[in-house]
Order: sequence, then structure tokens, then C-alpha cells
Amino acid sequence: MKKIAILLTSVVLIGVICFVFLSDILQYNTGVVTNITAKTSNEDNLELKIAYFLPMGGYFVRDVAEDEGEYCGDGVRDYDGSLGKYRIMIEFGDVEPHKSFAKRENKDGIFEIKNSVGSLKAKIVHPSDHGFVLYVGSDEQIYVESSGGYKLNDICGVIKIPIIVGDK
Repeated sequence: MKKIAILLTSVVLIGVICFVFLSDILQYNTGVVTNITAKTSNEDNLELKIAYFLPMGGYFVRDVAEDEGEYCGDGVRDYDGSLGKYRIMIEFGDVEPHKSFAKRENKDGIFEIKNSVGSLKAKIVHPSDHGFVLYVGSDEQIYVESSGGYKLNDICGVIKIPIIVGDK
């Protein structure tokens, strides 16, 4: 009898945890990016890891020129230097950042990427009615190899983006 009670309690607890997790994710009309970290990959280079759940679109990655503006809700504005001199841009279609990112942002909407070796700062902007752009910046020179049109897995996954630190 005691084993049955423990089994039933475990099943109910697992069900409640699954319900809470899914109701949190399903409040979005699209998939969500759930976490962003950066780790040393080799030498001085980094690997940006972006976890997602239930995506509906893809993503593009590219360097941002020093004199290039920054997307905002109403178009493009002059870049204010808040992320550093060097920036990369990851553009997501039909995916939204999870609300947990709002907790990480300061009053200017900027947050540091956890576990990063260098000093990486990030900012999320919504230039259109769906999807978002993630800017990642540093005062130390960083760059990526441009890539685009990648489709995200249907259920969940982790995007791995190599970031090269130093001179091109």
C-alpha cells in the first residue's frame, strides 16, 4: 500500500510539473528562446548557445558594421554604443524570447550573457510584429561567419554559434 501511495504521489507531482512548464511555454503564440549562454570553445573563441522550444521559424546570423544603426520597434536608429564597439546580430522569425529575459535586463534593456568568458552584452529588440533580433556586443573584437536561412528543429534544440574573438 505504501508503494502505491508513493507511486501515485510521484505521478501527480510529475504531471503538475509538466503542466506548469507547458502552460508557461504555451502562453506564447509562437516558440520561445529559453536560454542564452557563451562558453569557451577553443583558444580565445566562444560558442554562443541558444536554447529554444516549439519554434515556428528560422534564424540568420551576421556581423554588424560599426556605423550600422540598430533596429527598434519603429525602424532603425543610430547605434548608441551600449553593447560595445563590435556587434553581431541574430535574427529570429516567428520565435519570441521567454519572459525570463526581462528579469535579466537593466533599465536600458541590456543584459550580460551568463557564463561568458569575455565581456558580452546582449539586447533584444522587436523590429516587426513577429520574431525578434538579438544583438550581442563587446568592446573586444568579435565576429561570426554570416549564415542564414537556418530552420529550427520542430520541438526543441540548441543553436550553437561560433564567435571568433580577435582580429579577422
